[in-house]
Amino acid sequence: AKEQYPNSVSQCPEGPLVKQYLEDAERKAGSQVEENSQYPRFARWACLLLPIGRIAHSAWKENVCAFTDLQQACCVKIHIKSEPDQINFAKVQYFFNAIIGNKRQTLALVSVYSRPDNILFNQLCLTVWSVTEQGLDRYRVIQAKSILSVVSVIPHNHHMEEDGLDERFIIIKQMGMDMALLLNTLDRLDDNNGLQGHDE
Repeated sequence: AKEQYPNSVSQCPEGPLVKQYLEDAERKAGSQVEENSQYPRFARWACLLLPIGRIAHSAWKENVCAFTDLQQACCVKIHIKSEPDQINFAKVQYFFNAIIGNKRQTLALVSVYSRPDNILFNQLCLTVWSVTEQGLDRYRVIQAKSILSVVSVIPHNHHMEEDGLDERFIIIKQMGMDMALLLNTLDRLDDNNGLQGHDE
């Protein structure tokens, strides 16, 4: 699915973050950015075909459609340039295009999960990440090519606090999403604009 018309993010919680990212990117590209510039307008879309051949979804549509058989296919493994020594996991909120330095770039708004629970991570040979969502404070705009793979995310609340604020999830690396993605995704996508390819 894709929005039919571009919309401004001025009224969205992530609006200031997206605006700042695009302005900083324009400056790095050598472009002039006007003071008090308007908020960007763009059309969001729900799915992206990654260079590795997998399909990444987004919370923008998964939260509405509740595709339980896709096991949260909007969760991805990413590498952020500003954090070169770390691999992170994040939930894709949506994908969009933006013109930066007169060149179209494919971007994603993601919410980065916390670092793993150290005790469990070490006990299980550095393979299982027990993480929490961190809300708007950890929203990031990233280039689509920063997405390395789709990962499986499973609710993991065996030590949730009584106030219910410590909801946790397990990320199991290399669990394999191929069958769910191949068998259940393609027939759900709109033939015209449901699936977007990755820009080179």
